[in-house]
Amino acid sequence: MIHESHRRGLEFHAWLNLNRLVHRSATSVSPQNVSMTRPEWIIQYDGYKLFDFGIPEARQFIVDMTVNVAKNYDVDGIHFDDYFYPYAVPGETIRDDATFKKYGRGFTNKADWRRNNVDLLIKQIHEALHEVKPRVKFGISPCSVWRNKGTDPSGSKSFGALASYDDLFADSRKWVHEGWVDYIAPQIYFSANFNRVPFRNMVDWWAANSF
Repeated sequence: MIHESHRRGLEFHAWLNLNRLVHRSATSVSPQNVSMTRPEWIIQYDGYKLFDFGIPEARQFIVDMTVNVAKNYDVDGIHFDDYFYPYAVPGETIRDDATFKKYGRGFTNKADWRRNNVDLLIKQIHEALHEVKPRVKFGISPCSVWRNKGTDPSGSKSFGALASYDDLFADSRKWVHEGWVDYIAPQIYFSANFNRVPFRNMVDWWAANSF
């Protein structure tokens, strides 16, 4: 795939799913899967097995695996999907109290701590990729809304929409501002007539926040 892309003058970006180690529909799991070899790094939520981003060793493992792709394949970019902390499911709780207690780093607000965990991970990956292969672009495709204007004056003209900052603990705007990503491809999958998250409002907001 890489060879054929390059033969046609196209870049090849490896699209990685950051945090779904085991899908809830899985019927079997390899004994080599990290959820089996390092179960202490794992959170179970809505039938999925996910990384606990608060654990430094888990973050480092993700960094190492990402860099491994860049080292061993002639990719032009590394690209993450929008799975950071999980999308909320009624009746489900993210069970990271013990991690927060152990690795709280002075945070008193768990939401801020979770966002910082993801920030640390994104920054680590950015720095590691730059060190190993500077030409490789690093991009992320977060959910459309960073924050709604009703929650934060800096947010987009979207109304009651799921927001990456508040709901997934992913401060996507900060990553662009800090230069931790080379590009961002927000998932603006909405009609211009969809009042809660209008297409044009979202495109204009991201264009104004591309820094």
